[in-house]
Amino acid sequence: MQQVLSRERVEARRQRGRELVDQGKVLPIIGQEGQFVVLNGQGAYLVTAQSCSCPDAHYRQVACKHMWAARFALGQADDPWAEFEPEGGDESQCYRCGEPAEAVQGGRPVCGWHILRC
Repeated sequence: MQQVLSRERVEARRQRGRELVDQGKVLPIIGQEGQFVVLNGQGAYLVTAQSCSCPDAHYRQVACKHMWAARFALGQADDPWAEFEPEGGDESQCYRCGEPAEAVQGGRPVCGWHILRC
């Protein structure tokens, strides 16, 4: 079952992905465009922008730090909240009702009320 992550948790994974790239731990697989080996601790994972062999991606079914690292390496790591930002402000809004978003569900920001009901 896919988990719902708060904006803070999504941003934390995104930032850790950036750090993996900065540390040189994202290695492209020669001849396999868009595929990487991402070094992590004492192990390594096979990663694309949309999939990863790590337990976090498998069990939580969310974009893990390794997937974010692959997205940064590919130049595809735009702010996941950017398309939901209201004009003239920086607070994300629930795509259903316009209330302040508290989490991402199905790739879209949702308020606390809609997290429980959708």
